[in-house]
Amino acid sequence: MLLKNLYDSHVHLAATGEMACQADLSVLKSLEDFARLKPRPADFRGPWLVGFGWDENRWPEARAPRALDLDRFFPDTPVYFSRCDGHSGVTNSRGLALLGKSGEGVFYETEHYLNLQSLPAASDEEMRRYLSLGMKRFNAAGFTHVRDMAGGAQAWNESLRLEDRGESALHVDWNFACENLADFDRVLEEAKAARRAQSPLNKLLGMKFYYDGSLGSDTALLSQPYLHRDDGTQGMACWSLDEAAEVIRRSWENDLEVAVHTIGDEAVDRMVEIARQLSAAGLGGRLNLEHAEIIRPETIQKMKPLHVICHLQPCHWLTDRLWLEKKLGPLARHAFPWEALRRMKIPVRFGSDSPIEAPSLFSNLKALRESVATGIPALQGDPLSFHVHPDPHVTAGESLFADEKTLEVRLNGRVVFSARD
Repeated sequence: MLLKNLYDSHVHLAATGEMACQADLSVLKSLEDFARLKPRPADFRGPWLVGFGWDENRWPEARAPRALDLDRFFPDTPVYFSRCDGHSGVTNSRGLALLGKSGEGVFYETEHYLNLQSLPAASDEEMRRYLSLGMKRFNAAGFTHVRDMAGGAQAWNESLRLEDRGESALHVDWNFACENLADFDRVLEEAKAARRAQSPLNKLLGMKFYYDGSLGSDTALLSQPYLHRDDGTQGMACWSLDEAAEVIRRSWENDLEVAVHTIGDEAVDRMVEIARQLSAAGLGGRLNLEHAEIIRPETIQKMKPLHVICHLQPCHWLTDRLWLEKKLGPLARHAFPWEALRRMKIPVRFGSDSPIEAPSLFSNLKALRESVATGIPALQGDPLSFHVHPDPHVTAGESLFADEKTLEVRLNGRVVFSARD
């Protein structure tokens, strides 16, 4: 099977490489397994031991670790460990002291991201290494084109440097991430500068922000309470509606696309309503809804006159199916709505959300096949078409597969991956 311009529409490129350089916590089967971690020098950022991938749903304890838990295993070393969905993290008492915070040591969404930013930053050399490792991982999975969701000036500049050296192995469409409104002006100026410096392999699309959280952390914003909880929570909105509207408006005024992390049905509906209001006021632009894992039918109807693209990751169904009904109840019938969107002619593109899920065309195809048995409407159409870069004039890529294995990948005629190597 030969595919051209194979595209992963939602990735975290630098993080994909960085996670390969951190302690792998996905192998932990219980809280007690923290005692078996054997840190390597690469697992540290300054004095901090960092790791990624723990999932309390796979543990007998079925609860997230807390500072006091980690103190038993790391009494003297500050640690910061990110959950498998990337939306929460935990530190120990030493870490709390260095962060200047108190409490149980568990942080969600914006506070979690700000904690990560307060750790010692990667050097330019380390960033180039992360990008190179990430590119190699996507190439090994057959991808020649990706759309990055966590860009910034440093990653952009180092990606350009790799391209100048002839070491870049991917075409990257970038979105620059903004964590809060106070940071928006700085990120906007960085994005505008990047747009002026675009290159054949690095294109600037727009701005990205997180509006809600994740289903795994119970922070995706729903229109009803999470059914498995007794506290009535419906998730979390990371921005006020006025703040979100300002970011969308100002991005569109600067001819930049907007990408918004929206997993819950209420989060999706609110962002679509903002786009409708701005459109009614005479301002339009591209609105990318990232994940859009649950969408009510009336929200899809509202999208029709707007410039909306939904970026879905079918592979998330393979993970979320274990507890989807338990958490969502009746809302589960609106989950993974790729066919409902296609039927209403709303553009859909597929990705992986790497490093949250491994980049894999075949995992997405598997999810599309197997989800039908659970009542999710089958996608009517060629699923491969949802994984092709939308610009026919983009950098040329070719990927050759046999038996779901990548044999060779070429970018602009240059071999960037070969199974023979």
